[in-house]
Amino acid sequence: MDIIREKPKHTAEVGQLLDLCFEDEPMSEVVQELRSLSDFEQKMARVAIVNEQIIGYILFSPAKIVYKEQEVKTLLMAPLAVLPAYQGLGIGGDLVRSAHQKAKLLEYDYVLALGHQDYFSRFGYRPIKHYGLLSPLDADEDDNFQLLQLQGSSEIPSDGMIHYASCLNRIESFQ
Repeated sequence: MDIIREKPKHTAEVGQLLDLCFEDEPMSEVVQELRSLSDFEQKMARVAIVNEQIIGYILFSPAKIVYKEQEVKTLLMAPLAVLPAYQGLGIGGDLVRSAHQKAKLLEYDYVLALGHQDYFSRFGYRPIKHYGLLSPLDADEDDNFQLLQLQGSSEIPSDGMIHYASCLNRIESFQ
């Protein structure tokens, strides 16, 4: 298996993967909107490939934490998808670790994730409520909206408000 940066030639196959993994959600359309954002980091879209087939995908989109006059640039993981036949083999974890490495190289301090705490805690994510962060979701008290500090040097701005691309509000878990 290879994990590489998503390329334009992967767009259609990634769309099919997302449609399969998120049947009841417009995830492929949302990802297309995220790709068109002016601050989108193409380097943060990764695909897992086996025998020239895309079997997994991860995207970190731009986000920020606003506290008083300060804006802290961060990333939001959404989506993370693996073809059902390849789930449970560690591919999702490999995608997450690969994307974390790239985010560190790009000098991001934080990554947010909305997903199962049991899964993401193995990578060091902790619920945002632990840090006193607020979000536009009703998930402030939800253990499934989580933060990972990638770089140890910056202080997490407690009582900061999380902002992310509005197109994500079309996904049920972001409502």
